[in-house]
Amino acid sequence: MRKINYLGVLLAISVLMLMVATVQAQKEYVNIDAVQKAIQEKGANWKAGKTSVSNLSLEEMKKLCGALVEPEVKPFRVFKIEEETKELRLPTYFDWRNKDGYNWMTNIKRQGCNDCWAFATCAALEAKVRINLSRPNWPVDLSEQYVDSCCKGDCNPWYLDKTLNCLRDTGTPYENCFPYKPGITPPCPNKCPCCKITLTKISDWGWVNDNVNDIKVALMQYGPLPTWMKVYQDFQVYSGGIYEHVWGKEVGGHFVVIVGWNDTEGCWICKNSWGTNWGEDTYGLTGERGWFRIKYGECGIEDWTAYIEHPKLSPIDKGLKWLINQQNPDGSWTYSGRVTEENVGLTAMATAAFLNHGIDENDPTVRKAIDWILS
Repeated sequence: MRKINYLGVLLAISVLMLMVATVQAQKEYVNIDAVQKAIQEKGANWKAGKTSVSNLSLEEMKKLCGALVEPEVKPFRVFKIEEETKELRLPTYFDWRNKDGYNWMTNIKRQGCNDCWAFATCAALEAKVRINLSRPNWPVDLSEQYVDSCCKGDCNPWYLDKTLNCLRDTGTPYENCFPYKPGITPPCPNKCPCCKITLTKISDWGWVNDNVNDIKVALMQYGPLPTWMKVYQDFQVYSGGIYEHVWGKEVGGHFVVIVGWNDTEGCWICKNSWGTNWGEDTYGLTGERGWFRIKYGECGIEDWTAYIEHPKLSPIDKGLKWLINQQNPDGSWTYSGRVTEENVGLTAMATAAFLNHGIDENDPTVRKAIDWILS
C-alpha cells in the first residue's frame, strides 16, 4: 500500500495558504476609518461609510470607471454663452429634480462593468425625453445594453463623444427590448425584433466650455449634462455631503450626469450609476440614494462636459405626443367635434395606448380621458 507523506501534504497546504494570503494582501482596499480621519483633518464637509462598492479592491473599482478622454483632440461645436445671456442673473440654486416642482430625472441604475459611458448618456437622454414631452413621470427607460452591444460591441472603457455619436446615428430602444446583463455583452442581434418602435435618438450634441457659468447656462438651456470626472478611492465610500478628494489613490475616469447646482454650498448636484446603496438622496427629493454633491472644480468635473440638443423621440413616444396635442379640453378625442359612439371608441383606444406604454392613470392626459369616458 502506498504511504501518504503527511508532512509533504501539510507543507503544500501551508504554501498554498501563504500564496492566497499574499495575493489578498496585494489587493488594495479603501480604509473607511482613514477616510473619515482625512475628512476631519482637511475640514471637508462630507461623510464616509459602507456603500455598494466600499468592499471592492482598487482593481475591482477600475472595472466601474470606464471613461476615456482624448485631451490632444480639440473639441468641436463648443457651446458658447451669447453676449445677452452673459448679463442674465443665474439662480443660486437649480435642480432638474425640482424644476417647477417636478423631478424630471429617471431612477438610479447600477452599472456592472466599465460602461459608465452608456449609463451617463442614457440618463441624460431619458431626462430630455421627459422634458420634451412636458411629462416628468413619463416611463422612459432606455437600454444601456443596446448601447454596449450595438455601439461599441463590448463593456470596456470608451469615449463620451463616440457614445453620443452612436446615440445620434443609431439610437437606443427601451430597456425591455434589450435588458441589461451586468458584466457580459450579448451580441447586437439579441435585441428584440421590434426595437424600432421605441428607438430613441439625439438630434446632435456638443461640448460645453470648462467653466462654471457656461455649464450652468447649458444645464438650464439643454437639460442634464453628461460629464467626466476623476475618481479616487475615497469616492467609493461617499455617503453624503459635498465631496472633495481627501484620501487614496486615483482609480480612473468616470462619466456621471450634472443635474443641478447650489452656489450657497459651492457644488454641483450629480447622478451616478452605482446603485441606490451608494451616495445620498440629495435634499430628500427622490426617495432614493445614488446622487451626490461635488465641490466646484473638484476632480476635473468641469473639464469634459457635453450637452444634448434635442431628443428624437421614438415612433411610439412621437405618436403619444401627437395624441397629447390633439386631445380636446374635455379629455376626449373626437372625429367630428360632437360625442358619438365612434368618438367614445377613439378615446378609449387612445387611453389604452397610453396605459399600455406604462403611463400612469394619474397622468393629466390619461386622467382627463378616463373621466370623460366615465362621465
